[in-house]
Amino acid sequence: MQAIYSASSDALNEIRLILEFRNTEVKSLNFFVNTVRNKFIVPLIDIETPITVTTNIDSFNAEIDAYLSPDVGMLKVVQEAINNAVHRAKCECLDIRFNIIEGHILEVTIENTGGRTLDMSKIEKTPGFGLKNMKRRILDSNGEF
Repeated sequence: MQAIYSASSDALNEIRLILEFRNTEVKSLNFFVNTVRNKFIVPLIDIETPITVTTNIDSFNAEIDAYLSPDVGMLKVVQEAINNAVHRAKCECLDIRFNIIEGHILEVTIENTGGRTLDMSKIEKTPGFGLKNMKRRILDSNGEF
């Protein structure tokens, strides 16, 4: 019964997150980074893994924000990467970086140290859907995985 309650609670939280993000009028990069911090990193406060978030967000401007306009797919990719690093790879340290490159490319780097590594050549052979969905979402947004 507890497993059903936990799965239902997780599903409702996912729905709330998606609806909250979709219903926000202005989806700025600041909003995106703050959503990642508040929804995905703060809940991990009880784990022993140090997590750092760095960004060159001070250099963002309205023109760049309008061009990059983060979507739910990008948010879900970051969420899945954080969860994979912390819960599956058992990283010892997690570093998340948001950078604007050449004034119009959003680069999100999520790097874990001390845990299991990911062999990119085996993504299609993994039994789950997490990594495959991440790759699909990134490619659908014209990004690079």
